[in-house]
Amino acid sequence: MKSIYYIISAFTLLLTGCTDFLDRSPYNDLSGNTVWTSDANALMQLNGVYKQTKNGWSMQGYCYHFTCFGPDGYDYFRNSNIEMATATTRDGIFLAAYQDYYKVINAANDAIANLTDNPNITPKLRERMIGEARFLRGFSYFMLWQLYGGVIILDKPTQPIDTYLPRNTADQVRDFVIEDFKDAIERLPLEYSESEYGRITQGAAVAMLGRTYLYDQRWGDAATELHKLMEEPYKYDLVEDYTKLFDWKYERNTEYIYALSFIAQIGYGTAYDSWYGNRSSFINGESYSLGSHIPFETSTYADGSPIDLSTRPKRSNYQDEVSFGNDLIQWYANVINSPKNWINALGLI
Repeated sequence: MKSIYYIISAFTLLLTGCTDFLDRSPYNDLSGNTVWTSDANALMQLNGVYKQTKNGWSMQGYCYHFTCFGPDGYDYFRNSNIEMATATTRDGIFLAAYQDYYKVINAANDAIANLTDNPNITPKLRERMIGEARFLRGFSYFMLWQLYGGVIILDKPTQPIDTYLPRNTADQVRDFVIEDFKDAIERLPLEYSESEYGRITQGAAVAMLGRTYLYDQRWGDAATELHKLMEEPYKYDLVEDYTKLFDWKYERNTEYIYALSFIAQIGYGTAYDSWYGNRSSFINGESYSLGSHIPFETSTYADGSPIDLSTRPKRSNYQDEVSFGNDLIQWYANVINSPKNWINALGLI
């Protein structure tokens, strides 16, 4: 009992005798009162917006995740909802994409609101950072527009309790995306110093604006924007050897308009080796994005007739993998391009 008394007494003394002891700013984080008061702190906070793009769906794993929405099916080795066309809006894969892009949007909105007309930040740097944030927000809404059509547009910091809003239309989301990219183009630099490589450039914003027009079937506007990247002051160009695009020794070549930077230990591979590998390789054996045969066996043509699987090439009839693979690919292509148009029955295009 004495020990309990002494502990309580000591704690009471601590609270009454040292009133400012617990009133301290965290050592490993920035408080809301100090984030936007200097160039250095604001840059750290903006870096946090970039970090959000490396989590979950946003930019890291972009190609992998969108392959998962195809007929190969992200989870065909789990429950086969996508490839069997039984997936619903309640499946976690769709919810995860929705949530992750809104995390970027929320962080970008906070940056834009606190940087706008902020006298504590050097004007030139302030404008550039707003451009970076608007690009990241525009990219996130571009993806949401493609995935879900009309979604809720949030253009300022919003508390969770205030986010129960009606969905905007798909056209409104598209227009919002276009304005974000246009604004970013006006604010962003052509390039950065070596120490800041990996930040959003003006060329990246032009490319995404052109892509938005392309996806909206505004062919003339898309051609106008994308053609700009082939002329001065931009310095983009195709590399002579296509294979160099996949070799880390040739990173930062002229063909990259924007690449998400990360640090990997050379020689040890990355997660992509397992995502796009094969089940025989000496890795995890995950191979999430391998093509699946199940959609062809469980789906029909649009007119309800079954796909004739008896014509599919069999491995036992071939001497090597290459010739078998070529014929198998051609068989799949013929099915997909059939006048019966089976894939439309799945609603995938």
